[in-house]
Amino acid sequence: MTTKTEQLPHDAGFIISEANGSLSRDAITVFLNAAATVKAGTVMGLRDDGTYQQLDPASSEGNTAAVGILINEVDSMAANAGGVLLDKDAEVRDDDLIWPTGISVGNKATAVAALLVLGIKIRAVGTTVSTQTT
Repeated sequence: MTTKTEQLPHDAGFIISEANGSLSRDAITVFLNAAATVKAGTVMGLRDDGTYQQLDPASSEGNTAAVGILINEVDSMAANAGGVLLDKDAEVRDDDLIWPTGISVGNKATAVAALLVLGIKIRAVGTTVSTQTT
């Protein structure tokens, strides 16, 4: 018997459950981020230009409201890049989500409420380390 330990979030690792098929997912374009790749589990906002970027309640680009959670890591360091967004009918682990650095309690509560309207429930369960036995 082998035990595997993995660090989350990895692609879709934060998802507890979601709707069948691709009902909970949409293909998106992630806005250029020259500083770093955008990790799976990042709470995303929709910019005025139709691309997606990490939620930023203080942004002047439109991504001030939570519209979903990035399912896969995206390398958008050189240019806009494709990604997959969890945007409805799902349960996710709060511990594995990536929120903006320094987000206030009030702004996080607003984002959690916006995701709940989409049918995304954030659960305070689990841990950021998963153990599987094969």
